[in-house]
Amino acid sequence: MTSSDGLSQNSNTTAANNMLDNDAEDEDTIKILLSTDNHVGYNEKCEVRGNDSLTAFEEVLQHAKRHDVDMILLGGDLFHENKPSRRMVNSVIQLLRKYTTGDKPCQLEFLSDPSINFKQSKFPVVNYEDPNINISYPVFSIHGNHDDPSMGNLCALDVLSSTGLVNYFGKCDSLDKVQVSPLLFRKGDTRLALFGLGCIRDERLHRLFEQKKVQILRCKEDADMWFNLFTIHQNRAKHGAKDYIPESFLGDFMDFVLWGHEHECRVDPEFNGSFWVSQPGSSVATSLSEGEAKPKYCALMKIHKKSFSIEKLRLQTVRPFYFEDIILKSTDIKPEAFHERKVMRYCKERVETLIQLAGEEHSGHRGQPALPLVRLRVDHSGGYETFNAVQFGQQFVGRVANPKDIVLFTKKRQARQRGDILNLDDVEALVSEQSHETIESLVNRFLGSVEERGSLKLDALSERGLSKAVGEFVKKDDNEAIHAMVNHQISSINTSLNSKNIGRDAEISEHLEGLKVERTTLDPREEDQQFERVLEESQKSRAYVPPPDLDDDPDTVEPVPSKPVRGRGSRGGQRGRGRGGRASRGARAKSSASSGSLLVDVTNSDGEDVLVVKATPPPSGKLSTKLPVKRYKGIQDDSDDDDDYLPGKKSCARR
Repeated sequence: MTSSDGLSQNSNTTAANNMLDNDAEDEDTIKILLSTDNHVGYNEKCEVRGNDSLTAFEEVLQHAKRHDVDMILLGGDLFHENKPSRRMVNSVIQLLRKYTTGDKPCQLEFLSDPSINFKQSKFPVVNYEDPNINISYPVFSIHGNHDDPSMGNLCALDVLSSTGLVNYFGKCDSLDKVQVSPLLFRKGDTRLALFGLGCIRDERLHRLFEQKKVQILRCKEDADMWFNLFTIHQNRAKHGAKDYIPESFLGDFMDFVLWGHEHECRVDPEFNGSFWVSQPGSSVATSLSEGEAKPKYCALMKIHKKSFSIEKLRLQTVRPFYFEDIILKSTDIKPEAFHERKVMRYCKERVETLIQLAGEEHSGHRGQPALPLVRLRVDHSGGYETFNAVQFGQQFVGRVANPKDIVLFTKKRQARQRGDILNLDDVEALVSEQSHETIESLVNRFLGSVEERGSLKLDALSERGLSKAVGEFVKKDDNEAIHAMVNHQISSINTSLNSKNIGRDAEISEHLEGLKVERTTLDPREEDQQFERVLEESQKSRAYVPPPDLDDDPDTVEPVPSKPVRGRGSRGGQRGRGRGGRASRGARAKSSASSGSLLVDVTNSDGEDVLVVKATPPPSGKLSTKLPVKRYKGIQDDSDDDDDYLPGKKSCARR
């Protein structure tokens, strides 16, 4: 439901009419620019489409600056590749420096402990409070499946985090147990708890949720006063039994979920009975599918206490994309002699019509490319012949952006029962139709089918293991995955053969057949966990090892002295380049001076309190050399009616 003034409402969300009041909006409203799946670097080597992703991402940042937001929230897959090119990384750094830095104070008061929220960083501090850089529009981002840190434990977001231009959160240091701790903000009377979870393999995360090994910490103090926003990057649509994350897993105390990974734009909030979900989709088309052809949006979210509103912002620089289905049976063309020429002529007419439509619907924005993407999905079931699609596209060179793959021929597939034989033509059809079937299931079915026909037989290796490795190679570009899996399985077989002192060929064949039968009795979940451990060990062996810390005191981070102050003219006296001299930084400075140390209670599912204490800045406004941050665990229910505090590991941060 959405009220007449644009405010989404549910049982936990009350309409606040004063959101439309400018004064209230400035003082108590948190404005967030929402975007996901920017895929910077997609098709960057293409002369025509190489800069599409950068252009769209720049427009997202322009919207943030134009609407004077308090933060930019990205839902994963900022980059298209785990290891983006230097040109793409440099271009993103340039854009972030151009649009997010400046002298405008950020009015968000950061309440939680940055040494916990950004514990993977060498500089655990929210960037707009860093005394060495000036950030006006802070960017907060989780990682997706394309730019995840699984290979080498570092990703491009780690680089951006080290530069201080991006606040990278939601990174898990353990895949056996996941704990999600919120980032806590306050602006006036509005409190925001921002949860984030970077992409984890869907099957694994689904299993962890079922085993109750995912712990989502929630603010205990004034719990009903916090607006809870979760950012996630996983399959939302059900692709398999466990190859997705049900929305119900995220907890009914959430108010809003920003869902990344799914590219179809469904930015309008959808209520699922417990909370609202927004799926902005990708900002650039990474496949010529029907879902990618829908208009692209980012969104401006305004939060006032427990109410929110969403304003859709159409991206005007996205390359036009037109998708059309053609079923030849439904046309006047009959499958007779030389009918392929008629089919070609018909397809040409449709392409010409779409090119003309693209010219008429061009946004007029100087950044929007003139050449459109055009895709005709032609169903030739019923005896129709196909033609050379590449040769057909040559007549549209210079008029469309994708002349080599304008036409995609498909056939309507008959429903197959479990165990039906799958041949290479079926695999190609599934891929061409961009089926939701996973790579792993395709490999499993193909290997099982060809083995039944006797054309291929795996005597030693496991189909499930190979499918996992192929999936890792396709999804993560892990060139060592297949090699590691094959070596592991061969090593296991050699160990088994040596333990039984088997040497003759006949005995080896018989033993391999026995191992194969034994594998069929194993629990698939246990087998999958074993293969996942093999792939993880392979990745860890190639992981990045940071150099040793040469600081004398590893528990402290010495601040870099601020540069000399500079005049601000009519904007109120002098101000240092660093944050140390910014005593008038909105609500943060005012609150710190009046309330002393900030104490935030976070309660986990076991009822145990986790107290996060942020030290108060010195009254003079200067940066102290050491500001300890202490983290304690308290026992909530104790027999002697008091709290026994167990001192944890000391860390430090700067205010």
